Amino acid sequence: MSLEQELYEERRRKLRRTSFFRGILAASIFFSLAGILWKGDWFASPHIASFEVSGEIFDDVNRDSIFREISENENVYGLLVRINSPGGSVVGAEGIYKGLREVGEKKPVVITIGEIGASAAYIAALAGDRIFARENSLIGSIGVVIQYPDISRLAERLGVSVEIVKSGKLKGEPNILKGMDKQVRKANEILVNDSFNWFKKLVVERRNIDTQLLNEISDGRLFTGRMAAKLGLIDEIGSKKEAMEYLQSRDSKLVNIPIKSWNIENTSTSIWGSIFGLSENSGILRKLYTRVSPTLFSVAG
Repeated sequence: MSLEQELYEERRRKLRRTSFFRGILAASIFFSLAGILWKGDWFASPHIASFEVSGEIFDDVNRDSIFREISENENVYGLLVRINSPGGSVVGAEGIYKGLREVGEKKPVVITIGEIGASAAYIAALAGDRIFARENSLIGSIGVVIQYPDISRLAERLGVSVEIVKSGKLKGEPNILKGMDKQVRKANEILVNDSFNWFKKLVVERRNIDTQLLNEISDGRLFTGRMAAKLGLIDEIGSKKEAMEYLQSRDSKLVNIPIKSWNIENTSTSIWGSIFGLSENSGILRKLYTRVSPTLFSVAG
């Protein structure tokens, strides 16, 4: 093949590659716009919004925005929330609770609990006007914990030490290479108890449970749906069907209108996502971060 032919073939290959990538870009833009327009139309008619809270709970500004939009959208006549979560961070639960209460000030909010709605997930459930659960759903685990790994013994065996210059004894504590001393432990107990008291206050306010009874059942234990109903932690045994019947009994406008999901997947990625294909809100990355940082948790088990 002559040099002239080789150059010609190379130009053709470059043109094909350029056309291919342009086609992908055009298709991406088209489907993105179509998705936006479809969602706009999807939420433009009267409906009951549904939202699912599943897995471990963390703070999420996107979720906060969705609750705000549900609250302000005149076409949403009510909100059905399905919870299936063992709990998570207290801050994450606080965000869901406040977001749902904001919705609840304008329209009815009903909660259904699946396999489990415990700890931080139960905090979220407290925001509902009515809570339904299966007979054998796991509910409760009222309590707070702060978790911190202690690899001080391993570090000592490996001959690893750390030198720290800090402004105060409790700054940067606890340290995974040192463990906790009495003063550090006491400081963390104060944090746990403050959030625990906030949790119990919500239960008293939202479930109208006697303080003495609450003190007896807030030792972290779990209850079945049957037990939780007798204790007043939930309202009724039931699931989506019973929840919808309750919603429709509240207002005739809620009869014969569709249910539409408002869950939106978060596709944002960090540098770690670019390298390892993990999203910014990946459970793996979340756990790696939160297990080595001072985060208050309310989790079952």
